[in-house]
Amino acid sequence: MDFLTFWGLILFALLVSVGTIFLSYWIPKKMGYRKIGVIVSRTLMVAAVIGILTIVFSDKLFFKSDVNEILGRHNIILVSLGPVASNFCATF
Repeated sequence: MDFLTFWGLILFALLVSVGTIFLSYWIPKKMGYRKIGVIVSRTLMVAAVIGILTIVFSDKLFFKSDVNEILGRHNIILVSLGPVASNFCATF
């Protein structure tokens, strides 16, 4: 996937998300149900923020049970030598 395709897909996903959140407020408002529109749009915004934060903090949310599951797929048994001292990721 080249550079323009990648960023084009990111922009498209962003526009669809923002458009969906806006329409979830605007349509009920035009029908006379402003409070329902506010509740639905805020729910969608919270879901979007949680999704983004899950992606951003995926390294912090990777636990020993996840390692056991992934290694178990390849018939590898993890021998625990004690608690994890640090969950630090040096990607930056």
